[in-house]
Amino acid sequence: MWESKVSAFYYDEKGKKISFSTNELYLVLDNGQVLTVSKSHNTDGVSISDHSLIHSNNHKEHKEFAVFSITPSACNVIVLDSQKHVVKSND
Repeated sequence: MWESKVSAFYYDEKGKKISFSTNELYLVLDNGQVLTVSKSHNTDGVSISDHSLIHSNNHKEHKEFAVFSITPSACNVIVLDSQKHVVKSND
């Protein structure tokens, strides 16, 4: 199955631009929160989800997580959407 990739870049300590593509990009914030940038749920744009609670030791208390989608549209417009998803049980 073909999946669309997220293309990103960063600048290294010498100021050189480093480009790469990946299926998912994980951003770890200072507070320990992990945001996942992906195109797998939004083929026209990107989705940003917070799976930090699912991967924490207290994940049984959390039954859902949010996905925020950003989709480009016409005439300098973007479509924003937020959906809650139920955490799938491994039981």
